[in-house]
Amino acid sequence: MPRPEDEYSEDEIKEDTENIELDSLDLDIGKLAVDSSQTFDQRIECYRTAKNYFDINFDTVYEPANGSDVSTAEAFPEASVIFAEVNDAAVEQLKSEGYDIRGADAENLHLDEDIGLTVFRNAAVDALNVLELNSSEWVFANDYLNNASEIQESPNYEVVGVIDRNTLEIQDTLEEINPHPDDLYVFRQD
Repeated sequence: MPRPEDEYSEDEIKEDTENIELDSLDLDIGKLAVDSSQTFDQRIECYRTAKNYFDINFDTVYEPANGSDVSTAEAFPEASVIFAEVNDAAVEQLKSEGYDIRGADAENLHLDEDIGLTVFRNAAVDALNVLELNSSEWVFANDYLNNASEIQESPNYEVVGVIDRNTLEIQDTLEEINPHPDDLYVFRQD
């Protein structure tokens, strides 16, 4: 019988986790099960806060690599929201719920639509490549998977604010803050 988690020492945990070889795991992201879409109130509020504060209006929103998260569609019901995802189960589920989702790798997907806002939330994609294929006037991104850091390196986008994920306070200069990776960065195309 395995020991309860709290009975392991930090050294035992470290030793066990160091021995895990991620490359040896047989994981096919396209086959992960998805039972239904999900929304996150905190994300919806951050998106709406940014839209209202910066007085942003757009017809089309694009969110690549969203998994089953449809918070963007809930935050912007007035806009056409396009999702792109490689997980076949997520694509099938969201299509069955009426969402516009493209079963494609966002790093190779060029959309015909004019995109007003692109959202990178925990997106495991090369954000600059996605933006090169589908330019957007506005970008919302967190830095959990370095999307915001990547976009900051682009000469095409300027950070105009960061929204604290907990307080919804907006900072308009990066020098004054130490953002958390889950805070929402707001970029405007130069």
